[in-house]
Amino acid sequence: MKKILMMSMCSALLLAGCNKTSQQDQTVSKEQKSTAQKATEQRDSSCLQIMVAMHTINQNSKIEDLNQINEKLKTCVPSLKNEEQLKLIEASTAMYQRFIKQDYTDKTARAFEAFGYAVLEQKQDLKKVMQSQKKLFAQLSPRDQYLLQHEG
Repeated sequence: MKKILMMSMCSALLLAGCNKTSQQDQTVSKEQKSTAQKATEQRDSSCLQIMVAMHTINQNSKIEDLNQINEKLKTCVPSLKNEEQLKLIEASTAMYQRFIKQDYTDKTARAFEAFGYAVLEQKQDLKKVMQSQKKLFAQLSPRDQYLLQHEG
């Protein structure tokens, strides 16, 4: 009888020791909420930074700048609400309009013409010509480079 009593007392103490108190549960819950809130705030601030970066893009910007913004947009957009996504779409449209706005000069027109002839003469895929004619491709305006790289 003593053994049964001792075993049941030990079991009760063991079970009581393993149970979390509601205060511990609340602390863990608060920590989880604060981490989730911080992650959301970081996403929101990175999305705001994207908006600022988008407004700095103009016809003198580099293609790499556009590519960086596009990569950031891929991570930011899925977490946003629809109305925020629409704002980003409008900002993106304005960004691309500023980027592709180009005043042609004789130099850029000749470079584009020479590159076009190189494509026709070699009768190759545009991507292959861009690789083989890097020097000629570099003379094109950033707008033309971007449009040729993203054709189709």
